[in-house]
Amino acid sequence: MLGEGGYGCVYAGVRRADLLPVAIKHIHRANVEFVLVTKGTQLHSIPKEVFLMHLAGSGPHSEGRNASVSILDWFSVDHEVILVMERPTPAEDLFGYCMEHAPLPEGLAKEITRQLAAALNHLHERRVFHRDIKMDNLLLQDTPSGPRVRLIDFGCGCRVQSEPYSEFSGTVDFAPPEFVLTKRYNAGPTSVWQTGALLYELLRSDEEGEFTTEAWRNGDLACPSGLSQECQDFLEACLRVEPTQRLGLDQLNHHAWLRP
Repeated sequence: MLGEGGYGCVYAGVRRADLLPVAIKHIHRANVEFVLVTKGTQLHSIPKEVFLMHLAGSGPHSEGRNASVSILDWFSVDHEVILVMERPTPAEDLFGYCMEHAPLPEGLAKEITRQLAAALNHLHERRVFHRDIKMDNLLLQDTPSGPRVRLIDFGCGCRVQSEPYSEFSGTVDFAPPEFVLTKRYNAGPTSVWQTGALLYELLRSDEEGEFTTEAWRNGDLACPSGLSQECQDFLEACLRVEPTQRLGLDQLNHHAWLRP
């Protein structure tokens, strides 16, 4: 078992045909939202999570090609839906990594943020809104060229839309302040807010408070100490309470802190 929660549980496995490492996610059927898709001339009902992962770039021989892990197959069995996904290896979830190494050096936090920003832009271009960016949903894959960020768990995701959303699905502590204040929010500013929340968590010391939207909005938190001025500027630009004043999602990797 790799993990479990209210949704069900995830197991490690291998694909028999070629011994590819896989993650096998068991979800209580009552917790699965289905969507209708057209294949040829027929309508098919598939889990929304599967649909979003396909949009994100899954497909034949897509393993390892995208920041998002690929969906390989899915099954509906009795009271469960089972998803079979690629399992990057060797890899560790970012939460577990930070438990051992926090606070991260600014250089490593910068590389994680740069890769995450690129991944989120790719998702939005494909009209996918992950909506639950946090340490638990990022893997750090160990590769010869250095750590590679891999995005997992699209269970709270949805399609990108032009009009505001009125219902939030994800981690409430990282919900954007505009949802808390007005019950309305948009995809791009939310992804930027959650990128800032994640970065704060990567850089904070044990003495500095855990990030919550409420604590930041109330002024109970400040930028973690010891950061470069460019890093502070980036963090504050992601965490502006007014969404129209935040960096745009497509501007993140053009900020001075993230530019090579």
